[in-house]
Amino acid sequence: MPISGIYKIKGVGDVLAGRVEQGQVKPGEEVVFLPTHTVSNPCTGKVFTVEMHHQRVDYANPGDNVGLNIKGLDKRRYGL
Repeated sequence: MPISGIYKIKGVGDVLAGRVEQGQVKPGEEVVFLPTHTVSNPCTGKVFTVEMHHQRVDYANPGDNVGLNIKGLDKRRYGL
């Protein structure tokens, strides 16, 4: 999923926005961010919520434009 933007939303936190290219994204899943992720510099997080058009959804499919609230991602370390 290419990231098109990162937004700070009051009461929610940081939300990564982009379009799902393959697979399905669901809350609770562990995700890996490429190409930043390497053995020496792991770049992973857990999907807390998935939103489309300002509404929470249970999952996102390829082609969906979504916002993902990711927990456990150190944005300063990964340049996000």
